[in-house]
Amino acid sequence: DPAAQQALANTVKLDSVRQEDFDTVFYPGGHGPLWDLAESQTSIALIEAFTRAGKPTCFVCHAPGVLRHVKTASGEPLVKGR
Repeated sequence: DPAAQQALANTVKLDSVRQEDFDTVFYPGGHGPLWDLAESQTSIALIEAFTRAGKPTCFVCHAPGVLRHVKTASGEPLVKGR
């Protein structure tokens, strides 16, 4: 499918996303975020940047697994006490 191949060829890489350019970040459910993004320093830094900027973050289904290593500005786990 040429249209699908073109869309995939123009996929934005996560390391090029800056929180300053977006209002929110959304992580869809499924095993992809759970396995691929939970250990990704790029993903962790992006979530931390959105959180510190007071911008909304959304995680559906398995996606909250990406919060495993995310910290607050004070170094506490983001999910501590939640």
